Amino acid sequence: MVSEEKAKVLIVEDSENVRKSYADLLSDAGYEVLEAAEGKKALEIIKNQRPDLILLDLLLPEVNGFQILAKLKDHQQMRQIPVLVLSALDGEAHIQRILKSGAADYVVKGSHSPEELLHKIQRFLSSHPSARENGISK
Repeated sequence: MVSEEKAKVLIVEDSENVRKSYADLLSDAGYEVLEAAEGKKALEIIKNQRPDLILLDLLLPEVNGFQILAKLKDHQQMRQIPVLVLSALDGEAHIQRILKSGAADYVVKGSHSPEELLHKIQRFLSSHPSARENGISK
């Protein structure tokens, strides 16, 4: 459930079509959507905008998803932001590496309907303290 102040969700995805479909889904559900097509831009947005949740692809130009997870994990306040990895990589070894890298959860792209993905996002936002609730400020 979305509170009166819209939760901010950052979508980090290099495919414009995929990013737009996630953005439309979340905007229609009442979330404030932030977008980045590559890792450097994502890190800038995370630093300046403090999203409440990050949807992260792993295979990105310049700075990849694993590097973003490592930077978040090393930052005391930013590590509180839940990261839901959305990637085509699958297999138990990949999933374990992703979760050990600091992701809160992992979804194989295309394995969930838009409604299932939205429900998962809503569960994360209701069960994880937001960046604002953790005293993260600019």
